[in-house]
Parts: sequence; C-alpha cells; structure tokens
Amino acid sequence: MNPLSPIDSPPGRVEKISVQSLENPGALQRPWPFLVFNEEHEGDLGEPRITEVLEGFKRVGFGGAYLHPRPGLITEYLSPRWFELIRHSIRECRRLGLVPALYDENSYPSGYAGGKVPALVPDTRSRCMIPIFGQGSADVPGGAMSLHLWDGKKPGRPIQVGEIGSEQGWVGFIQQDLFNHVFLAEGSHVSLLDPLATATFLQETHACYRAELAAEDWESLGAIFTDEPQLPGSDMGSCGLGLHCTRRLIAAFEKTYGYDLCERMVDLYFDTETSDATRYDFYDLMHQMWVENWARPIQKWCNENGIPLTGHYLEHDWPVPYSSPGHMHLLAYLDWPGTDFLECFELMGHTYSDPQGFAPAIPGQEPLALYYLRQALSVANQFGRERVMNESWGAGGHDSTPADWLRIGRFLVVHGVNHFVPHYSPMTICGTRKQDHPQFFSDQSPWFDYLKPLNDELSRLCLLGQQGRPANRILLLDPQTTGFLRARKADALPSKVKPAPGTFDFLDDTLRSLLPLRHAATAFAQKLSDHLVDFDIGDEYIIEEVGTADGARFRVGQAEYQVIVWPPGMTNLRVETIAKIEAFLSSGGTLLGIRPGAIAVNGRPSQLLEEWETKFGKALRWFVEEDALIQALVETVAPRVRFGSSPSTGLAVLFRQLPDGGEMHIFVNSHPFESLCAAPEFQETGGEILIFDPVSGSIAKHGDGNSLHIPPTESRVLLRGVTLPTTPSNPVTTTPLKRVFLSANPIHPNVLVLDRCELEVNGQRHAAESVYSANRRYWTANGIAGNGWLMRVQHAGNLVKRDPFFSSDSGGTILYRATISPGTSIEEIQLAVEKPEVWTVRVNGTLLSFEGAKKWRDPRIAMVSVGHLLKQGENEITLEGRPFQVRQEIDSIYLLGNFRVVPTQTGFMIDGPLRALEPGSWRAQGLPFYDGAVDYTYRFPESVESGAIEIPASEWSGALIELRHGSRREICYGPDVAFHLQATDGREFTLRVIGLPKNLLGPWHNYANPRKRAFSGAWTYETVDSPRPGIDYDLLDLGLLT
Repeated sequence: MNPLSPIDSPPGRVEKISVQSLENPGALQRPWPFLVFNEEHEGDLGEPRITEVLEGFKRVGFGGAYLHPRPGLITEYLSPRWFELIRHSIRECRRLGLVPALYDENSYPSGYAGGKVPALVPDTRSRCMIPIFGQGSADVPGGAMSLHLWDGKKPGRPIQVGEIGSEQGWVGFIQQDLFNHVFLAEGSHVSLLDPLATATFLQETHACYRAELAAEDWESLGAIFTDEPQLPGSDMGSCGLGLHCTRRLIAAFEKTYGYDLCERMVDLYFDTETSDATRYDFYDLMHQMWVENWARPIQKWCNENGIPLTGHYLEHDWPVPYSSPGHMHLLAYLDWPGTDFLECFELMGHTYSDPQGFAPAIPGQEPLALYYLRQALSVANQFGRERVMNESWGAGGHDSTPADWLRIGRFLVVHGVNHFVPHYSPMTICGTRKQDHPQFFSDQSPWFDYLKPLNDELSRLCLLGQQGRPANRILLLDPQTTGFLRARKADALPSKVKPAPGTFDFLDDTLRSLLPLRHAATAFAQKLSDHLVDFDIGDEYIIEEVGTADGARFRVGQAEYQVIVWPPGMTNLRVETIAKIEAFLSSGGTLLGIRPGAIAVNGRPSQLLEEWETKFGKALRWFVEEDALIQALVETVAPRVRFGSSPSTGLAVLFRQLPDGGEMHIFVNSHPFESLCAAPEFQETGGEILIFDPVSGSIAKHGDGNSLHIPPTESRVLLRGVTLPTTPSNPVTTTPLKRVFLSANPIHPNVLVLDRCELEVNGQRHAAESVYSANRRYWTANGIAGNGWLMRVQHAGNLVKRDPFFSSDSGGTILYRATISPGTSIEEIQLAVEKPEVWTVRVNGTLLSFEGAKKWRDPRIAMVSVGHLLKQGENEITLEGRPFQVRQEIDSIYLLGNFRVVPTQTGFMIDGPLRALEPGSWRAQGLPFYDGAVDYTYRFPESVESGAIEIPASEWSGALIELRHGSRREICYGPDVAFHLQATDGREFTLRVIGLPKNLLGPWHNYANPRKRAFSGAWTYETVDSPRPGIDYDLLDLGLLT
C-alpha cells in the first residue's frame, strides 16, 4: 500500500527568496479562499458576479480560488449550467493572474457527489451497527446480529432469544442505514470502504470536470480539494451511538481474522476480556480497507490526470477511530496534506471545550491543534510534499478580526502550514446563507478591502516556509493504535451529563474513554514545542511502508531521525512496527520514552518491552516524569537555538535547511500577553544573521548577542548564510503625540435592523418572533420541513421542482413594525429587502416598486427610497408571498438613513437625526447596528512636528484602524495600534475605524454563544417569541472608545 509518488513540481513552482519575492510573493504563495456558489447563479449573480468577486480577490492580495458549491445552491450541481460557471471562473482567474482550483463535492463530506452516488449505486450506502436494550423476548428485534445478557450496567454472556426470560434484560446489536438528511441531498452518505462507491464518485465528479474543461483550462488548475471524507456511523462525525459497519466489512473481517465480528460486537462498545483484540482488529481492518478502496484510487486518478490532490480528514477527532481510523496515514495520499483550523477564539485561553475537540487551554496553547498540524507537517517532511494546506478561520463569527486571523495564521505557519484556504467567500449571503459558518472573506464584510497587508504577511511566511528542506531529528511515535484499544463506543449511550449553556461538554462525554490519551499525547507535544525541540510524528502505518534503519539513524521516507520517542499514554504497537524499531536499536539507535506499565501488540498482551530491555539494554532509556524525558532529549539532540528566557508557553520555531548551506528559523510567539526579548543562542555558530519582519518585509542585520524581540502573537525570521540586501533604516520619532480631536463622521448611512416579525400563514397570525423562527414556521406550514436553505443540499433540482405544485393560497404575509419618533426627518430614508422579486412589498399599505433599486451589501439585497411612504409613529412594512416559492426566505429587513437608533422595551426605534459623534461606543451614540467606517479627524499641536500615536487594545474596538494623513494610507490591525506621524504630511490627519458585521448580522439573542465562534445554530437556536428590550441585544461597543 505504498503511497504514490507526489506529482513532480514544474521548475520555479516554489519561488526563491529575493527582495522582490519577499516584497510581493506570487499567486502560488498567497491564500486561495473558497469561492462559494450558493444560490441561483443567473443574471447579475452569474458570470458578472463571478468576475466581480475574483477582481476583489486580486485587489486584496489573494492568489487563487477553490470553486466550492455549498448549501443554498439552486443552480443544479454538475449540470451544463454549472460547468458554464466553472469555465468562466477558470478563465477569469487566468485573466487576473489567479490560480483556479476545484472542490470535489457539493458541500461536504466528500464522496457522495451531491447525491449522485447513492442514487446510482444505492447498495453502497453507509450502514452502521447500533446497540438496543430491552427486557423479555418479545422485544427482541428480528435480524439482531448478536444478543447478550444485560444487568443494567454491563453486558453478560451471549444468549439466544429462547434463553431470555420475561424479566431478563438484554442488549442486542442491529444493523441499520445511515438516516437520510437534507444536508446530504435528502439522502444518505455512502461507505468509502466500498470500491464501487469510490469509482462512481470519480466517474460522476472528477471525470466529468475533466471531460467538460478544455485542455488549457484543466492545465491551469492548481489543485482539487477533498473535504472531510469519513466513515459515518448513525450520524456524521464520531459522537453518535452507531458505528460504521457494512456487510462488506463484516465479510472481510471473518476472512482476515477467522472469527465472526457479529459475535464480538459487544467488544466494540464495552470493556471485556477480549475487547482490546477485537477493537484493534476492527479498526485496523477499517483503516486498511479505507486506504485501499478510497485514498489510493483518488490519488491515483489525480496523479494520472496531472492535478495535485489536497484537502483534509477529521483530524480534530484524533485519536478517536470511529469515523476516521488513522487519518495521518491517509494524509500520505494527499499531494498537499492538509488540516482545518476553524473559529477564532483560539490561543487566547478558554475554559470551555469546543466541537473541534479543543479542550480548555491556557493562553498561547492549543495542544490538539499543534499535534494534528505536526502530523500533517511530518507527512510532508517524510514524503517530500511541496505544500501543507490549512482550511482557515471559518465559523470565526462576525466578531472575529484580522488580528485573530493573523494570530492563528502565524501559529499555523510555525507548525508547518504554507498554503492557506480562507473559509470562505460567498457569492451571496441572502436568507439563511448568512448563518452558514461566517465570517465572510468577501465584499459583504466591511473590512474586505483592507485585507492586503494581512495577505502580504501570510504570503511572505508561506514563501519562506516552502524554502529548502526540513531537518527534524526526533521521531515521536503516534499512539493512534492505542486509541483503537481505548475506543469504548458505549460512551455515546445517553448520559446524565448536562452541558452548561453554550458548551459542547456532551460531545466530550461521548468520547471520554479516549480523552486521557488525547490529552497526554498532545500536552507532551506542546512541551516539546515550547522547548524548541525539533520533532516529527511517526505514524505506524507510514513506518511500515517507508521506515528503515540506517545505522544509528531511522529513516521514514525522505526524513532521517537520530532518536525515537515513546510518548506518554502509548500502550500498543503494531507487529509491523516492531521489526523496524528493533532494526534501529540493533544498529545503535536510541529510544527514549515514558515507560508504560504494560503494553499490547496488535491488541494482545505482550512482554515486548521486557524483551527489548533484556536485548537492547542502554539503547532504551525510560523515564517516569515528562520533564526528565524532555531534559534528556535536549541533552541528546540539542535544540538548534535556545533563549535564556522566553514566554511561559507558545514560542515555537520552524527550521529549514536552505539549498546553499544557509538556514532559516521562523519564530512565532503565540502567547497573547507575553513577549520574547532575549538573545538567541545557536547550537552552531558562524555566518552573518539577518532578521526579517514579515509584517513590513524589512531585512536588517542581527548582531551576535543582540536580543530578539517578538511581541505577543507576532513572528520574526532569522536567516543565516543568506545574502540579501538590508532595508534602509528609517528612524522614527517615538515621542507620544497628543492629538487634538476635531470631528467624527460615519461614511455610510446608519441602519436599523428589523429582526422580528409577525407571520400570517394558513389563516393564523402569530405573535412577533425572530425572523429565523418565523422562517422555520413559514416553510413548515407550507409543507417543507426545515429552515429554508440552511445546510440544505438539493439533488437534481428536487426542491425547486416543487414550486409549480404550491396552491395559489399557499405562502403567507410577514409584518415588520418600525417606530419613528416625532421630529425625525424621514424623506431620505431607504429600505433594503432581500430578493424583493419574490415578494409583494408594501409600506403602510402602499405597494412599493423596486424598479431601479440599488444593491446594498449583497447582490440579492435591493434598496429603494421609502421616505415618501413613512410616517412619524408606528410604520408597517409587509412582505406577502403568494403562492409559496422555495426562493422565499424570511429574514431581517433594513432601514437606512441619517438617523439615530435607540433601544426601547420592544427592540429599537428611530429617534431623530444622528447627533455629532465623539470618541466612545458607536452603540451608545445611536449606531447599534452600524458596522461600516467612522473617520475620526485630529490636528497636530502647533508646536509639534512629529510624534507617535499609540492606541492600546482597550481603547478601541473594530476590525482595523487606517491612518489617512495627506496621501499616506497605513493599516494597523492591532490589537495595540501605533502610527508614526510627521507634520510635513499635513497638520490634520484621520483615523478611520472599520467596524465588525456582528452588530449588523448577529446573532443578537444567543447569549451563551462564546465570542468568535459562529456555527449556524447560533442563529437557528434563537427563540424570540416576546418583545425583547434593545438593551438586551448582544452587541459590540465599536469605535475609538477614548
């Protein structure tokens, strides 16, 4: 099962280091966002919108685009029209100098071709085993694969139906199909253990793209992305009660091991005398079938057709094997191994667990993320992969900021990432699409046009991270197969644990047998990183395939290691690994580790370690304490660079050996509150050292003994033996400048969001409720379960085909109420409504025409003047839909103008003109929903010619601040903001603060939802069925606060 060789890279694919490339890295080094197709892409939302979005990508410094269909897509996936859109996208990318790339599924997880695979080969559908409990023989289901006695706590011996007494409890195991789901096009996922499913997927997706695209279009593609392929049980992911188990797997199990899996299913759920062996056999076989029937064919097709394969698996689950048994090995079958890192609260310290598997962590740490990132980097090092991909930042919320993306992005780079895929850039955010895991890297976000410096910095780091070759000298064994033995699926039985609001503790509870191993292994890797120890992770399957002893060195593919480390918590080895390690120890190699009390080989008890200790003696060095083990590692393989003092945690280094004998150290300080300020002490001395600042692109000499200063969350790069011209120094004045405030002016109209409505449907008028619950009620009352297009994928137009069959009296009327105080000027007020073409819109009973309407914030939001229809007092705005159409979604509407918005007992109202702004919260000054820009104008004191403006993080809130001083424009993302000014640029200057769309787009009523985390449920779980005071809305205080 050796992975295929990576595709040969064309000459020049990795740019060389030069002043020019560091100043302006090329498209291959720049981020390639997901360009999301998620609506009906005709007219203005077709080719013109594609061009508009891609031109925006070019303008802000992105380098390419993955063409990604996603929930809400109305244009039929893989239809002739779909391929017209794809061809236009590719050709526009080529025109703009961007790199087009494909995405292999309609949404995710990969493998079902948007419903085509299960429709064509229904017998490949996913099935699962699941336990059921009962009492007495009457309740035993037909077709139970096995039965055991049950005493209420644990299973007993196997029994037959006839042995069950009337009072006897039992547990049985049955096989059932994965349930149908709107997210899976009203169908089921397929089993990726079945080669027919994979072959059909390739035929219906990859081969169709290949046939539809002209040669020059195909050859211009940068990669194809596969997203979270998995082996689901009773639900997607790992937390459900069911386990993936098809007839094919059951038959292969007996053929391979000589015993019937059905008789041992209890072992997979409960701890028994034989459970370790059964679990090992089960997950080992699942893994090998998955590699053979999915990973190899997909990579083989991509290699044969000349397109790099990238993407990621469910690496967050590690070491949980339920739906992803052994993902690290599967990364070897990706040409650009990858991961994802979603949400944006990380590395700041948090006390809650997270759906990604991130446990509570102190500031500067995310041990699980560090571990799985190192797994991907290790695969790249061992197989000579050119790039390491990360799908970044998605579901970070509308309150996440560029400072968050940079903090996380630098952490990703130092742990190996050199290809960013921002998640994501939607063509439209109309309807429930705006709740699909935001934030959005697109023009619907007010900060979008200010992303160029962020993209420049990350591109420089990616360019540097691709140079030369790695040379990590320590191999840390991966205890994945120990996870096989620990995997007690009964953890997913209903629990008495009641999660705190806004937490995901219940998910952890379903994996509790595996969490101690996860925490032990990942915490140890964090300690190694904090000590600047250079290490890779060694997967046992990869070691089997490409691991060899070479004297006192251990080779894994292209990587070479001096020491093997046995990590805390590891208690199993594969028999195939033993011979490799023994050959290494026999030829003078060393293994250091934490000695387990007992181990297993292939899940069976073994005296292997005792045998090794007798045979190899001092080649094995065991430790009780992790700190003692790390100290021994540091003494055995000294870090290439050390510091006399450093942050308490979070400082990490990525080392690259450069082709001409030079070397590079990329340092990132991920601690959000502590700086590094110490002289680097190199293991090897000699040669001039240059320091590179990836923010500015400046290069300077770094003298021996000089301290290296890295502020919290920032990065610096040291280059030795590299010849580059230094950047001319430009001394700046650091004397604090006392600025004199002149004025503050919003540059866009203010906005009142109307997010509650009264729905009349089927002759009933419902009380005011949130637009999200009204939308759900509206669709359900018209015969379609769900909440519009939220997380819904259609197959063969199955949803839009319903429109002709809705009766003329279907649909309904939505009433919004807006209060305007006396004395308010209403003439210039405008109304913005989503997709007015599917509604009849009235303002105070008068029909409103949207002919000639302008677009506002999104191609599907139209804005017209309504001042002539409004009145002081209460206003009624109605949207009537007759008949019902699946293109109708109830959402917020917006009033815009030069007015002040104030809270009331029932929400918000318009209360006169907007007053002159001063430093302070926008929300408190009548702009609670405003997320645009405000220009704060200041004057130099007459006696001062230069100075520094410093604004600490506590004194401002928003996405960024842009200095506008004469012709000078400079962006600072913070958290702390500083600018250096000269009076020669003018006596007046402006600080433009760009807001965050959290206040405009929500969620506003889900108080338990942590900051910087936004799964779709943050909106859909809101229930607002009574008047809610405006002061209770969850809104940010944006602006210059002092």
